[in-house]
Amino acid sequence: MAVASEETPLEPLVSERAQRCLEDLEQNAVRPTLQRRAIVAHIFQGGARHFSAERLHAELVAKRRRLSLATVYNTLHLLTRHRWLKEIVLGKGQTLFDSNVSFHHHLYNIETRAIEDIDAVSVGALPPLPSGLSLERVEVVVCVRPSKNAAHKNSA
Repeated sequence: MAVASEETPLEPLVSERAQRCLEDLEQNAVRPTLQRRAIVAHIFQGGARHFSAERLHAELVAKRRRLSLATVYNTLHLLTRHRWLKEIVLGKGQTLFDSNVSFHHHLYNIETRAIEDIDAVSVGALPPLPSGLSLERVEVVVCVRPSKNAAHKNSA
């Protein structure tokens, strides 16, 4: 009887986006460690998604990947610096990562913690920027919660 290894091998079919990401990191002198390869392969295995570092770590551990939460955080921040991910800060220590790096806004439900992409719209006037800085883009997180009136109407 074969004994299961403590760590399953890296998925044999790495998505094209994952492969491009790993090549880009390597071209920028970032070593493609086994842990980084596993994280990148997992993130880019399907369509765009939003996730926390903790959720990603749990998914990887469930796939028998042996890596620390700190390694996941470090890799996510590395991928954000290299523009392969977006970081969405929701406040109160809650941060999500977005594998869709195109320009768009987000709708975040405070009660259900559901987040979804919404089309980017122009934003009104902004305060003057400090000297030496230029505006790159404005991305908005619209935080919502079910209204009390909506809850009352649904129970009637």
